[in-house]
Amino acid sequence: MNKLRELAGRLIEEENLLPSTGTVIVGLSGGADSVALTHYLQQKVGKERLLCVHVNHGLRGEEALQDENFVQAFCQTEGLSLRVFHVDVKSEAEKTGEGEEACGRRLRYACFSLCIKNENDRIAVAHTLSDQMETMLLHMVRGCSPGSLCGMRPKRGQIIRPFLRVERRDIEAYCRDEGLSYCTDSTNLAPFYARNKIRLQVMPVLCELNPRAPLAFDRLSRQLMAQDDLFRQMAEEALTKAREPFGYAVKALQTLPEALLLRCLAQMHGEKDDVMPEERHLRWAGKCVKEGKGSVPFPGGWCFCCDGGVARFYRPGEKARPFSVKPRENRFFLPDGRCFRLTVHEKFHNLLFNNGFDYDTIAEDLILRSRRPGDRFCPVGKTEKPLRQWLAEKGIPREERDRLAVLVCGTQIVWVQGLGPAQAFRITAATQTAGVVEWVPVENRKQQEGAHE
Repeated sequence: MNKLRELAGRLIEEENLLPSTGTVIVGLSGGADSVALTHYLQQKVGKERLLCVHVNHGLRGEEALQDENFVQAFCQTEGLSLRVFHVDVKSEAEKTGEGEEACGRRLRYACFSLCIKNENDRIAVAHTLSDQMETMLLHMVRGCSPGSLCGMRPKRGQIIRPFLRVERRDIEAYCRDEGLSYCTDSTNLAPFYARNKIRLQVMPVLCELNPRAPLAFDRLSRQLMAQDDLFRQMAEEALTKAREPFGYAVKALQTLPEALLLRCLAQMHGEKDDVMPEERHLRWAGKCVKEGKGSVPFPGGWCFCCDGGVARFYRPGEKARPFSVKPRENRFFLPDGRCFRLTVHEKFHNLLFNNGFDYDTIAEDLILRSRRPGDRFCPVGKTEKPLRQWLAEKGIPREERDRLAVLVCGTQIVWVQGLGPAQAFRITAATQTAGVVEWVPVENRKQQEGAHE
């Protein structure tokens, strides 16, 4: 059996990368790796399940057009479906301040994501073991966190990497054996890209010291991933215990060992932004937690602060947009990316009395919206006042008040984030079904929806 087929097949089986149904969206650049992946997958799952996607980044002029023409001819010959996207990486990078390499990757994955239609669809990219070694080295020299040092995972959400245990030389051998032609990107030889310097100047030296260096990096990556999974679980449990309506209890965070605290801070930041923060920012934030006060600016316009016993991330001066959404499959998806889940319980315990509401009294469709001028609210056991007054008395940060989720039934407020249910919708001894609205952290959704390095 060809070595590529053996290694890819084993990884697909071990990690359950390919569901029995759904479209497999293949990133087809025209290079050897992506051509080999496309050829392998069409034999693995059938041509009818493949959708090839080519992204022209607009960076290499005539050469990029030649790659696009090659991909179109390849797909036509093989009888494969193809979608071609054109993006202007240079202009976008100038707008955002990103490097062209990072910007191109972000736009490329955005194009792939546009082709996702069902939960069983997968985005297949042709990263190899050689790419994994490059990534780990690049993260190492940039001073990444231990979680980033493990490199790319075979599966993250709907993104899969069937060739992640396959070396570049095995790809080239596969293309020779199958008679596959491919394009060579001239920018892969450009010394001004950091990744190219690693590939062309560093890896040859390491492989000279140890010809099996890529396999050694693979073993290290798997060990680090196992440890990272355990550490992530510990951090999630710690954050669950520390969670407050608008952040996390500083006192609970202060009890954590330093390593676990830094991981919790990284995951708190991950709930707001996909960009991995630098360790120095996390350590500065950790100092704020230990002292119970202070603030630290983070990249991307975020700020971490400890105030009033609560630790949180926020964007200074950012004005929240009004929203009003109906549930889809018991979830409210807000325009800013947040998600709230509605669950209905027929059997419930006393803990639901604090945040749940009497679902039996709901006579109209529920809507989750932002607060509005004139809103009045009566918490359980309290008197009715303007909602803005309750928010001030509760000590809810001013910049968070317009982002609050308010659940309404018709013209009546049922529940307010941070304040709980209204007196008129409180759970009583006669309640048969209780409703609960909960915020779903981004970190939890990433495991289902996918992310990328």
